[in-house]
Amino acid sequence: MSFSTSNLKIFGIAGYSGMGKTTLLERLVPELTARGLVVSLIKHSHKNIDIDRPGKDSYRLRESGCKEVLLLGNDRWALMHELRGAPEPSLDYLLDRLQPCDLVLIEGFKHGDFPKLEVWRASVGKPTLAPDWPGIVAIASDAPLPTSVPAGLTQLDLADASSIAAFVLANAATRLARSAAAVSPYEPPDGAKLGLTPESIFTEALISSRQNILPRRLSEPGPSAAQVEQLFRAAACAPDHGELRPWRFVLVPASKRANLAEVFAQALLERDAQATAEQLAQAREKAHRAPLLMLVVACLGPREPAIPTLERMVSVGCAIQNILLTAHSMAFGAGLTSGQAMASPHMRSLFQLLAGEEAVCFLNVGTTSKRKAPRLRPDPVDFVTSL
Repeated sequence: MSFSTSNLKIFGIAGYSGMGKTTLLERLVPELTARGLVVSLIKHSHKNIDIDRPGKDSYRLRESGCKEVLLLGNDRWALMHELRGAPEPSLDYLLDRLQPCDLVLIEGFKHGDFPKLEVWRASVGKPTLAPDWPGIVAIASDAPLPTSVPAGLTQLDLADASSIAAFVLANAATRLARSAAAVSPYEPPDGAKLGLTPESIFTEALISSRQNILPRRLSEPGPSAAQVEQLFRAAACAPDHGELRPWRFVLVPASKRANLAEVFAQALLERDAQATAEQLAQAREKAHRAPLLMLVVACLGPREPAIPTLERMVSVGCAIQNILLTAHSMAFGAGLTSGQAMASPHMRSLFQLLAGEEAVCFLNVGTTSKRKAPRLRPDPVDFVTSL
């Protein structure tokens, strides 16, 4: 089977020598294969390479003038092709020679119409490749980026392989969506057709890798204005029986965080008139954590058509999940917070909630400073039955 860059997910890894590209790939590939993906790698070296040893039969026959030597062993086979002065083949040519897979990671190719992640360590003492290298969409680093880096470029924690894997999948899938091409079903060694598509692979990986990130683990930078609009466009795609739009979102900008902080303090005093100054300070601090903060409001009052409250709450939950998954696809962390303060009259007053509207929770979005270990998900057999 032959396939090309028009119907294959590819993503590049770039960086100067010594930045740790191979180290990152050693952690990134297991993250991707654990999601059920078949991953291949193309590595470009600017040095002469030799994967054979002098004295071996294959080496001697290659040196004798063979253009190609295919070596087969019990565990693997390798095809060695001699250029003998010919120009380096194109990336498309190399991709055409891979077996069918879900994702190809490409290291070291400067040119090519595919997204790239730069690996940058401040301790190496070299400038970033961005913005000079084409296609770099993010930088995975172990330190704040130099001011020469474009402001809109995504920064990822070099130690957080899980977030990097999610970002790689999200951006590789975006390129496929633009190409409007579908991958033929992957045929594993046992011959069983899985019928995987780029959309199904990406969706499963996105959903299964999402985590609820607490606000104290969210930091700047937060989503840009364009990304915030994209989050809300995702919310608008939620199922909505009767087209009631039984949800709305209220952003809490930095200039209003102090107002929310006082509401948290007042709500605490309503529950405990003896709350200490330290406890009140902790309550106020909750309003200042996540870069992007919004209140989720459920609109449950009388409407026409009279859609049941439970159906409306399902729609609210779907709108929330759409935002969470979209934020995750952008490599941001996101999480929901609530508590007894949600029912406070001070909360209703600050957000000007109408009759029939309820404050459901706060939705927090930002850059993840620390992730949790992956949570064990329940098996479908534990919650699915049949009549």
